[in-house]
Amino acid sequence: MGLVDQENTYNFAIDKLIKWKYEVFVIDRQAEFNKEYIWIAKKSGKSFSATDPLKLLAIVTLYREYGEEFYADKLHKDVPNKFLIL
Repeated sequence: MGLVDQENTYNFAIDKLIKWKYEVFVIDRQAEFNKEYIWIAKKSGKSFSATDPLKLLAIVTLYREYGEEFYADKLHKDVPNKFLIL
């Protein structure tokens, strides 16, 4: 059994962020024909945003793994830019 990117996993992502001591909230942005939610996690003066809690958890996890240097060129050399999916 595996997991699938569906709304029934959102609460687990939110719970993990809260356990990591992030403040998590959602902004409801409504356009004329489109309703959009922006999820935000804040901690220690840092703010992260995504369109759903799973993406938000992924972004925060990347930050936790790579830190402030995440966008530095030296990190990009160590991370493949292509993957083979079998």
